[in-house]
Amino acid sequence: MTWLLVELARHLIEEFLQGTSQMIRLGSCHLYNRGLKMVMMMGEHLEKLVGSLKSKLKALKTKKKAYDKMDKSDSMRVEIRSRRAQKLIAETLKIADSPGHKSYAF
Repeated sequence: MTWLLVELARHLIEEFLQGTSQMIRLGSCHLYNRGLKMVMMMGEHLEKLVGSLKSKLKALKTKKKAYDKMDKSDSMRVEIRSRRAQKLIAETLKIADSPGHKSYAF
């Protein structure tokens, strides 16, 4: 994978250099300026390519280790349920105690 990315970068650099030498040989000011703009655009693309190559190589080097998923025990499930129930009760009391809400006594 790495050699493919390096080969692609080498190929783009060769095309870039050939394009600049052709524009210099033409000698026309208009074409030279146009070629210079193209070279600048190619430089930006090359810069983006090099940045993406670096990030891909960095990602290949630093792989995250997989972790084992822990199963929930019965006590953990009970704890989760009780937290949810407490949260629901707190929300209900907050709504019931708000001044804009009418509460009915039975």
